[in-house]
Amino acid sequence: MHAREITPFGPLVKNLLIALCLVLILSFGCSSVAQAPSTGARDSTQRVYVQESWGFGIVVPDGSALSGGGNVDWGSVTNVTAVIQIPDITNVSAPTYAVMSLMTQDGAVLQTAFGIYPDNVSWLVYSMFIENINQIPQHYTWVINSSAPAAEPGDMVTISIYQSPQRAWSFKAANLNTSLSIQRVFGANSSKPPKLGDQEVFALESYASDSQTFQNMGNMTLHSLFVDGRRVTSGWYPFSDWDMLHNPLFVVGGAAPPFFMGISALNNGKAIWYYAGTWNGSGEAGEIGPLLVAMVILTGAALTGVLLAFRFIRRPASAKNNPPK
Repeated sequence: MHAREITPFGPLVKNLLIALCLVLILSFGCSSVAQAPSTGARDSTQRVYVQESWGFGIVVPDGSALSGGGNVDWGSVTNVTAVIQIPDITNVSAPTYAVMSLMTQDGAVLQTAFGIYPDNVSWLVYSMFIENINQIPQHYTWVINSSAPAAEPGDMVTISIYQSPQRAWSFKAANLNTSLSIQRVFGANSSKPPKLGDQEVFALESYASDSQTFQNMGNMTLHSLFVDGRRVTSGWYPFSDWDMLHNPLFVVGGAAPPFFMGISALNNGKAIWYYAGTWNGSGEAGEIGPLLVAMVILTGAALTGVLLAFRFIRRPASAKNNPPK
């Protein structure tokens, strides 16, 4: 499991640079796909590994709506619980997690997950914390590693991160199909409440980028997300590698999700992760449409950045040439 902080000004600079670079890359890539010969293509069954994990998550900002009225106020929250259906992923090429995360006001990040590793047939429980996400390099402390209760594809599970009356942060992971659970104190030196802002509380995270791992997964479903016992009904949003409109406190994973993965956040407070593409892992795109859409979006982002920069530069010159009378 992995988490990284998002700084206030980093996304703007990063987004402009990414937009400019990816416009060129995607333009070249689409041209290459259209003209590339079919001979000499890499074996589509080859497994691909990434050095960093990627994450597709659900972010809950302050003010998100709760069932029965009222809104999320992270500064007073003491319990976050997710109800998840495990996807049909069993033959993985690298560790893959259904992970819940929570960041406290002193920079600690608490994480608990059901995860599956290569050569494992069941999903097991993993939990760790980062004492201070601002620390470089980050230090990860495992609480439990590959523990029961096990979960099988299709099982309903719950993950809770909560604060005890003694202010100690703890977690509980349970398999609703077997009624088995595990419960532990994190042991982090933090008794602070959650940090105000946009919290990426749940994500599908993986160190694998091969399509074979995910193409038969069906859906991973977040059926409900509860904050202090009340269901989050609206206001949340999906998040992956970057987003010009949002700025979460932290994100799970560091790499961009593969193009063949998708996520849908539904109006009823449910979210679904699914295999969305026909990309075969050989470096060739099965569908050109998504790339063209990405090109249009990124081109617009790049042009917007250039125009804003040009406008900023022109303003002082205009004021100098036209002083107030």
